[in-house]
Amino acid sequence: MGHLVSADNFVTKHFRPEMWQLFENRWDWEARYLHENYSSSLVENATIAMPCPDVYWFPLFKERYAQDMIDVNENFGGWSDGSHYDKRLEGGYETVPTVDIHMNQIEYRYEWLEILRAYVQPLQLRVFEGYNNDPPQALMAFTVRYKPDEQPLLRPHHDTSTYTINVALNRPGIDFQ
Repeated sequence: MGHLVSADNFVTKHFRPEMWQLFENRWDWEARYLHENYSSSLVENATIAMPCPDVYWFPLFKERYAQDMIDVNENFGGWSDGSHYDKRLEGGYETVPTVDIHMNQIEYRYEWLEILRAYVQPLQLRVFEGYNNDPPQALMAFTVRYKPDEQPLLRPHHDTSTYTINVALNRPGIDFQ
């Protein structure tokens, strides 16, 4: 059996344009990118992996999402230089500098906010009971690139986040050791 796909708003200006189909063709987007075990973490009595206090692991995306996000960012190529000066920010100063690309630079902000609302928030509500900000907000959302000769790590810091989501786009033992 087939299904209908809307091509009305398929924008070909983006590299890997399927990533932008979350609103228009959600079924296809989920089949392409959402991890096959995502819903197992939503089961009421499911055990959620917690490698250290207040850090939780969930299956969220397939490897294809990770590779497509890497490809989109590398194709865009507008990585910041990792210094405290950042012209993209109001005031121009970054307190915790990273080599990054903001979601709004690749025109992925609204898709990312929808990912937070539709897929991350249900998981967040399971582990951080009592905190419900609907819809979730993300003033800063970005992809950070770590390279041994560029930025090998992020120093410990405090920021204004209520909670942080980190999605590893690389593969342990393959892309790094």
